[in-house]
Amino acid sequence: MVSVQSVINKIRKSGLTISFAESCSGGNIAAELIKISGVSEIFMGSIVTYSDEAKIDILNVTKQEIKKFGVVSENIAFLMAKNSKELFKTSLSLATTGNVGPLSSDNRSKVGEIYICLIFQEKVFHKKLNLKSTRVENINKLVFEAFSLIDSVL
Repeated sequence: MVSVQSVINKIRKSGLTISFAESCSGGNIAAELIKISGVSEIFMGSIVTYSDEAKIDILNVTKQEIKKFGVVSENIAFLMAKNSKELFKTSLSLATTGNVGPLSSDNRSKVGEIYICLIFQEKVFHKKLNLKSTRVENINKLVFEAFSLIDSVL
């Protein structure tokens, strides 16, 4: 099992920096990271853009992109990660979008359908999750999967 500390150590040893754009994870990924002392060396910031409007206004995702792909999609996760990486000027950026349950609010996505996108320098990595637990358990699993993806790429 990957630990947040081991991920931080890998980022630090590589001289990298990281940022997040979180939607369905609601800031929980950043919250786990900042529990570790000294993380300010590698962590530049995080944005929670839970609503479509926040994604549009803060992360420059367009209404047309949301309409075309659906807010819960690999494409929107990519745009969130890309724009967060540019905003914070980091070498790594991770974004999450999805539906952690218990209901679907967009009438397009399934409950438990989650997309994670990690951009490391110019490489893009995607992970799709189909979770079937409670809302809190789905968020916890998403946080674990996000750090696992970062760990696997480094």
